[in-house]
Amino acid sequence: MQPTTTRESDAPHDEGARERILRSAEQLFAERGYRNVTVADIAGACDVSTGLIYYHFEDKLSLFEAIVDEGVATLISSGQEALSAEGTASERIRGWVRAYISIVLEHESLVRIVTSTRAGDEGTSYSLAGFAPVMAALAATITEGIESGELRAVDPVMAAECLVGMAHIRVASRILGGSDHDVPAGESAWDPDAVADFVASLFLDGMRPC
Repeated sequence: MQPTTTRESDAPHDEGARERILRSAEQLFAERGYRNVTVADIAGACDVSTGLIYYHFEDKLSLFEAIVDEGVATLISSGQEALSAEGTASERIRGWVRAYISIVLEHESLVRIVTSTRAGDEGTSYSLAGFAPVMAALAATITEGIESGELRAVDPVMAAECLVGMAHIRVASRILGGSDHDVPAGESAWDPDAVADFVASLFLDGMRPC
C-alpha cells in the first residue's frame, strides 16, 4: 500500500522530483544491484513517498529502463557523431573508441548497474538490448572499411562486439575495482585519450588486410 502521508517534495508539479528519483535510483541500483532495491528504498533515499514515484513511473522496471535509456541515448548520440564525422573508417572507429571511453568514464553508475544486473532479473534483457543500436552503427562502419579494402574481410558484427569488449573491459576494471599492477611506470592509467588510442590501435592493427 502506498503511504498516505505527503511531503512538500511530493507535489506532482515539482519539476525536479523526477530527476531526484532517477538519480537516487541510479545510485542505489549501482550500489546494490537491481534485485536488491525496492521502490520504498528509492523513496527513502530521495525523501519522497512511494506514491510520487508511481506518479512518475509505472513500476521499478520502468524506472530502471528510464535510467538505462538515458545512458544509452548519450552513448548513441556521441557514437553517431564520431561515426558520421569526416574521415576514413579507421579514423571514425578511432573517434568512436575515444567517445565511448570518455562517456563510460563519465557515467560510472550505468556501468555498475548493467554489470550488477543478474541473469534472470527483470532488467537483464532490457539492459543488453539497449546497446543494440550502438553495435549496429559500429558494425556498419566496419563494413564500410571492409568494402573499401581498408579493413580485412571479417564478420563485422563479431568485430564490433570484440572492439566494444576491448574498450569496455579496461574502463570497467577501474570502475569495478580492478588493479593497475600491469600499467607501465610513467604511463597514465586512466587518461581517456591514451586508453582510447591504445585500444583503437590494437584493434585496427589486427584488422589490416593481410
